[in-house]
Amino acid sequence: WNKSLEEMLVSIQNAKNMTEALKTYGKSSEGKKTISLKELLGLAKIMVDAKHKDFPYEYVFEGDDIDLIVNESNMQEVFFNVIDNGLNAIKIFMNSSQKSRDYKPRIVVTWKRENGNIVVSVTDNGVGFKSEDLEKAFTPYHTTKGLDRGTGLGLFAMRELIRKENGSVEIFSELYKGTTIKVILPNGKDA
Repeated sequence: WNKSLEEMLVSIQNAKNMTEALKTYGKSSEGKKTISLKELLGLAKIMVDAKHKDFPYEYVFEGDDIDLIVNESNMQEVFFNVIDNGLNAIKIFMNSSQKSRDYKPRIVVTWKRENGNIVVSVTDNGVGFKSEDLEKAFTPYHTTKGLDRGTGLGLFAMRELIRKENGSVEIFSELYKGTTIKVILPNGKDA
């Protein structure tokens, strides 16, 4: 009986977290507000975990307590897409012959102040990019997933949302070694 009650309480908490994440996701608000970067990344992860339900992976999440002044919905969408892309790359790599026997799926999200900016790095140990695909990563309609699974607009749209925040994005990747996406934002303040 206690086990069932515990499971029910966990389910209620998960539903509450999902509701909080959904409140901001997809809003088309133009306004900016102050939000904790840790909270923003947490909301994005809730959405990713809902999409990739029952897919086990290690998630490392660390950084200083930093507040951002951003459009919350847009930046939640950016971080959702970055983490989601990482998990998709991991799933592709898991089906490749390049994967070692002891491979463990892993996403590492870190953030810090660097040269007057806030830099958020999301690193996956997925399939990575071929060099020719990396050069076209932000080109609209260029996809490596195939037309049935991707439109080729995700990275382009993500970059445009980051530009609206006067930020930039960089991708570092090597085939079969993973990818790091760095989101650089100029605005932030101490929490």
